[in-house]
Amino acid sequence: MPPPFDPVAFARESDTNVRLLDDEEMACLRPTVPPPPQYPSEISSGTMPLAAIDAGTVPSLAVAREDLEWFGLTGAAATVLRHVDGLATLGTIADATGMRMVDLARILEELVREGIVAWG
Repeated sequence: MPPPFDPVAFARESDTNVRLLDDEEMACLRPTVPPPPQYPSEISSGTMPLAAIDAGTVPSLAVAREDLEWFGLTGAAATVLRHVDGLATLGTIADATGMRMVDLARILEELVREGIVAWG
């Protein structure tokens, strides 16, 4: 269903109105779209560059273990979290779970974005 106005005319009018603003008014304008996230150059926690994560990196829980049941965890995520204790490295967890490092890192990065795991 088309909008109740002419989109081309609306865009043209909006563009004209922006061009008529003076410098002070232009400085007050803010973009309507948020800037893109810094991922993958930084993990969403913002505390560790992606390049710094290796087999010796230690993940830790960012929530109480009892609260994990409230998250809709996949079976793989639940398996990984059983080994996240703030002491075990990614290498140790990969060995214990039999996962490839790349798969383990992908799962942990998602858990970091969800606020369940923290690095360091």
